[in-house]
Order: sequence, then C-alpha cells, then structure tokens
Amino acid sequence: MWQRAIVHRQRAAQDAVDRYADSLRILAKQLTTRLDSLTATLPTCEKTAGRDPAVATTLTNKLKAYDDALLAFRNAQAALNKPDSTKTVSQQ
Repeated sequence: MWQRAIVHRQRAAQDAVDRYADSLRILAKQLTTRLDSLTATLPTCEKTAGRDPAVATTLTNKLKAYDDALLAFRNAQAALNKPDSTKTVSQQ
C-alpha cells in the first residue's frame, strides 16, 4: 500500500516539475531530488540516529541541501513573477 503512495507522490512531483518554465525546471528538479533523498533517509534516521551520530549528521546535511534548493527555487520563482514596475497602478 505505501509503495503505491510513494509512486503516486513521485509521479505527482514529476508532473509538477514539467509544469514550470525551462528556467525553473532545473531548480524544481533539484528540489524534488533533495526531497526524495531526505524522505529516503528518514527511516534509517528514525531507527539509528540516537546510537549513531553519523546518521544524524547525514540527515542534517540533507536538510541543509533541501533548504538551499528550496530557497533557490523560491527566489527564482519570485524573480519571474515580479510585477512590471513600468505600469501604473491603474494598469495593473
């Protein structure tokens, strides 16, 4: 059952990546990859992070990579959706 949910989530994530313009597609793919990597690490972390600090360190590094990818994606998206400053208020 949970395998079907994972496949569905991955398919939905790929569909979301395909909807973006080319400039955002690369960042969206990186974000999806980071999220998948983080999700794959969670079961191991839940089982062994208390006994093995290296697992917690790995999770921390993956969380940082995800945060960096999310920030880059949001900044690029904000730059593309910036309102036109040459239009007057009545034209917007």
